[in-house]
Amino acid sequence: MNEKYIVINVKGIGDNNSKLKFYDNYEHILDNDSYIKKIMINSTVSQIIVYLHDYLKVDNRDIWTYIMDYIGSIMIAILKNCYTYSSIMLSPTLTISSYYNLDGKKKSYLIKDKINVTDNLTYDISFNSHDVIDKWVLNIPIDDYRKKRNRYDILFLLLQGNNTVQKYMALYTYLMSLVKEINNKSREGQKQVIEYINKNANRVGISIVLNDRYNSLKNQVSKEDKFTLLRNKIAHPDIKNDDEKVNLNMSILNELVAIVCCAIGDIEEEITY
Repeated sequence: MNEKYIVINVKGIGDNNSKLKFYDNYEHILDNDSYIKKIMINSTVSQIIVYLHDYLKVDNRDIWTYIMDYIGSIMIAILKNCYTYSSIMLSPTLTISSYYNLDGKKKSYLIKDKINVTDNLTYDISFNSHDVIDKWVLNIPIDDYRKKRNRYDILFLLLQGNNTVQKYMALYTYLMSLVKEINNKSREGQKQVIEYINKNANRVGISIVLNDRYNSLKNQVSKEDKFTLLRNKIAHPDIKNDDEKVNLNMSILNELVAIVCCAIGDIEEEITY
């Protein structure tokens, strides 16, 4: 009997100048999933093959929606667990290129792109794929992704474009709005963000040290994490102080994205799908 499977092309996790490559392909069998029986991620994370249960009809719209939510959850996990490959600019773009039904016929299918960013760093993973990809595919919180899909879509949108500074500032602003909602406050504030980052950054493998920063406008010293410190250096540059030079790299951008993923996950919402 021919297997039913769907081929999904992934772009934006490595390109000609930026590589995320494992020693081997990754396979994962799902024991209790109603639709998917197995997934395969190739060694360059450029293709995902989703194998369906034999009794399913591939043209069922609910199946397509479920699969894309499942893969979307993996994309979020890639962003959230980036501490082992944070130097790469991550921008997964998904395209369902084809699927095969029980009759062995190949059909084409296209779905809209998700995220779009580029980078110019060469980087190779030097350990077994299971050490990293297990964090992407095991115990996927697909229900959480589905009920917060709109919020994740905003994150995907903010990652588009080539201006790293604009992306960083937009991501910090988005984090600020999420933290306000988490805290059920009427106003946004950097103090809330600093407290949230200091408390939650370790969930995604990020160490935080609060540093003193002098606020010339308020004539006072305040404690800031590295993300807030960088945000304020960009927004309020001090040309008289050499220490105020901005150093924005891909690692800190990706780390901020991971914290945004945490904040989205912390928001309580009703399922709307």
